[in-house]
Amino acid sequence: LLIILLALRCTRKNAAKQPRKVTTNLAGVTKSNASGTPIQQILRTVTAGREICLVREPDKPYDPNAIAVYYGSAGIGYIKAELAKELAPLIDSGAVIHAKVVRVTGGRNRGCTVELTIPQDAEAANDTNDTNDTNDQQ
Repeated sequence: LLIILLALRCTRKNAAKQPRKVTTNLAGVTKSNASGTPIQQILRTVTAGREICLVREPDKPYDPNAIAVYYGSAGIGYIKAELAKELAPLIDSGAVIHAKVVRVTGGRNRGCTVELTIPQDAEAANDTNDTNDTNDQQ
């Protein structure tokens, strides 16, 4: 019985630490990237399943939570503002969020769907930091 209880406890503990997966469409795919290349042109070469890189751009005047998405060395869009607001503090605190291309949609006007894998321990640490920040202000 003790072994079963320990096994259940371990299983619950590991289950609680499973990463959260979020699927989202990229914003800004109808624009040109920082190097001036039309993102629509780049999306023609993007392959589903490939890893992509998230890069914080906190100096963006219109969105201090901006997170650019790179396919190799080419910028292919941004994480939507609402999700970026949640993820920016995690990335800023050192969390590694893995990302990959799920699919490229459309013909003439393409879109790009990506999957983000967010470590639960990073979210928990950020919640603790938010709580500490709130307590410090009181």
